[in-house]
Amino acid sequence: MILRRPSLLLCICACLSVCAQASEEPAGRLAKGGERTQATPSRAPLSSRPTGVSAIRPWETLIERGDIDRTTHRDLLVSAANAGSLAAAQRLIDLGWFDAMRRVEVERPLLASWSRSGEPLGDTTAAAIHAQLWINRLDALPGINATFRAQQQEEALDTLLAAPGGGRPMALLDAACVLAQDGEPQLVERARFYAAGAIELIASAGFAGDDLLLIEGRGEAYLACLDYLDEPDFHAAAVLFADARALRTDAPGRAILLRLGALAVRGAGAEDEAERMMVAASRAFAEVGDHARRGRCLHALGSWSQPDRDGSGDRVRALGWFRQAAAACQRGEDWGVAGDCFAGMAWCLYPDVPDRLAEPDGREPYIPDESGWGRAAVAFAAAAAAHGLDGDGAAQAHDRYSQGLCLDPTLNPMGSWLFAIPVFRAAEVGFAQSADTSARAWNLCVLGEALIGAGDRAASVGVLRQAAGLALQAGERDLLDRVQGSLSPGDS
Repeated sequence: MILRRPSLLLCICACLSVCAQASEEPAGRLAKGGERTQATPSRAPLSSRPTGVSAIRPWETLIERGDIDRTTHRDLLVSAANAGSLAAAQRLIDLGWFDAMRRVEVERPLLASWSRSGEPLGDTTAAAIHAQLWINRLDALPGINATFRAQQQEEALDTLLAAPGGGRPMALLDAACVLAQDGEPQLVERARFYAAGAIELIASAGFAGDDLLLIEGRGEAYLACLDYLDEPDFHAAAVLFADARALRTDAPGRAILLRLGALAVRGAGAEDEAERMMVAASRAFAEVGDHARRGRCLHALGSWSQPDRDGSGDRVRALGWFRQAAAACQRGEDWGVAGDCFAGMAWCLYPDVPDRLAEPDGREPYIPDESGWGRAAVAFAAAAAAHGLDGDGAAQAHDRYSQGLCLDPTLNPMGSWLFAIPVFRAAEVGFAQSADTSARAWNLCVLGEALIGAGDRAASVGVLRQAAGLALQAGERDLLDRVQGSLSPGDS
């Protein structure tokens, strides 16, 4: 199957139709005519934005109604924070929704006004948002050196930990996230210290109460903190979630804690028991009509079965889980996880090709699977569409990069550079707005190679030079050698 640009939407629709038919529930439409508005940054002048806690908090009304849809809450909170609501930004931090915090597009003057607002958590909120903006944007800025990076990092950490709310678990987890970015042993050790402190605070806070989003956020933060530790005690986490579940009588709360417990049990190494619990959690969410969280459960099951280069995993089983998960997420309008499901499906369909940069590994010679390439390309296109609906430009760029690889005629006999080039160009738009320098360099490299393959060497020179600069900046030596190999002596 060949992806031609005029029929891309038809390919995506066909993929969605196949997924829906293979699932045990109807998939629904990928888009619903704009029923839910995506969160967009406010462009109002800073001076006109409110800086205190808003008197109207629509997310609290949703909680009172029992609506715990993550996407709805995220969009409301991000929009309100972009409009200057300190209360909305505080809520994002309390929930531990760091990915959502990175969607908050505010400038330093507004952060300073939050710090001076007189609110008890104004300093912590401003520092946490600053920390996430640092992670999201700093590497993408030109001319960043190690000294400036260290200065910005310490500024965010000092404010975050010195503020009155610095002992809050999410602030400690945020600090651990910032410290672990560079992988330096001394900083990683500090990250472990803060993560351990966050675990103690979350355990002491418990998982009682009616605010299910807060309970879920605490549980996910607890598991995230364990990943920073040398010897994480997932068994203790599983017991903690099981005890909390036993004390609850509400079905949604019990289902949330069952899913968290399954993740903890998986971390403890009991894979069969974790799968049994996750299947039970997916059924529990189906009974209460929470299709988005059911999709998250099914996505986890697909990820656990996904094949790896070492031969582990079950490709067919993983594909089945991802198909069910994609249908559930579409029904629940969780486009972000739906995109992850389509990408998971694509990797299950992606033919097993040795890395062209790696040494021969003794496997049988590569035999092209034309149908596999076509199905994988369609699934990656669907993933890009879903991540686009979710407003996740970085994930969408990765999807498009992978889709372009599926159209590489040196791997796929039915592929064509003429089809791959527009896809790589679309990926470049997304990567240019993200902080992933390495991924952008790889995409520009294959775009330059595609232009050469299509006979347009003149257009490839500027692209490959840009790829070389980014590869050097990212420390990607192998990639730099590959780019230089594609450039003629006179080009470089």
